[in-house]
Amino acid sequence: MRGMDYREVARRFAEDVKKRLGYGVYVSAKVLSVEEFELMKNLNTAFYRNIQREGVLIG
Repeated sequence: MRGMDYREVARRFAEDVKKRLGYGVYVSAKVLSVEEFELMKNLNTAFYRNIQREGVLIG
């Protein structure tokens, strides 16, 4: 996927997850740097809490 736009990578990833989990599954891909995620973690944002509560580890 070298040279591919990050949005295209996220779109393909989300489509692959949907195929594996089945149709009717809502997938919302968010692209964050490690630094951005750590900041949200440190600030204990609602987004971070939702990931902790509802997130599914893939891979």
